[in-house]
Amino acid sequence: MQCSICGFCDASSTGYAAVVYFRVIDLSGNPSVSLLGARSKIAPVKSTTIPRLELCAALLLARWLARITVTLSLKLHLTDVHAWSDSTTVLSWLKHPHESFKIFVSNRIYKIHSLVPKCQWYYIESASNPADCGSRGLTPSDFIKHDLYFNGPPCLSLPPQQWDQYIPINTADQLPEFKIESAKVLVTQEETFEWYERFSSYVQAV
Repeated sequence: MQCSICGFCDASSTGYAAVVYFRVIDLSGNPSVSLLGARSKIAPVKSTTIPRLELCAALLLARWLARITVTLSLKLHLTDVHAWSDSTTVLSWLKHPHESFKIFVSNRIYKIHSLVPKCQWYYIESASNPADCGSRGLTPSDFIKHDLYFNGPPCLSLPPQQWDQYIPINTADQLPEFKIESAKVLVTQEETFEWYERFSSYVQAV
């Protein structure tokens, strides 16, 4: 039996959320997906950018995945940890060294990699992201009928080899929060000597 954890994250101007599923492959090769839990947070009152909120959602998911991994590892052998985001900016940030970006982004990239160092990240469209309802909110009547949230996206029923591996990655200097290093030029001043300093005594100079 193969067991893995699959998480999804999303953010909007009102909040951000993370949803985690438990995926089991039985001896016959049939997958079974179960909702483990979800977390959400309200966006800060102070205005911030959507990419930053998406990164906060990824960090929320990483913390949730790390805690679940520790708990389940006491009883089960987990083979993989997978995570999805619909933010190409966040996925690009995670592919570059955290030192390339400003403090806010750099710190969160570092924490994500520290919490789930072996996690494999994937891109998912917003329409298929089960964390979308947590970040944007749903009425109770819509929530109880939300199959995507309770059962996960269709890709979880497919073998990992068939999951979409494509991630549109941007170069570091094309991303928000890129830390521009100012050019530093070392200027050395050549020593200048007066003509009379070449002589050991004024008598010789004259």
